[in-house]
Amino acid sequence: MDAVVLLAGAGVATVASRYSREFAILAATVVVHFFLFCNVFRIARLPELVWASLFVACVAAQALLELPWLPVAGVIAFATVSIVWREMRQPTYHGVFWSRVRPRAR
Repeated sequence: MDAVVLLAGAGVATVASRYSREFAILAATVVVHFFLFCNVFRIARLPELVWASLFVACVAAQALLELPWLPVAGVIAFATVSIVWREMRQPTYHGVFWSRVRPRAR
């Protein structure tokens, strides 16, 4: 199912790129985060929803206030790194590098 989502997301981003570069980047960002949060780092549901809410708020603020994209992307990237860092420090973490992050949990 994950492969289907990745392929569908790539298709949407490709089609969207014909109309709007920004929309294509937004679509790709969502798909990449889905893959990272669900398969690579295995982020819990609540932090994932926090990221999604922040993403929607940032995109809405950019559209409504005509903010430059670079600071908006910086906020989204900072949120991504913060959530991944926080989750990797949890005792229940079981994503990539879990045996190095939590060596006693083997």
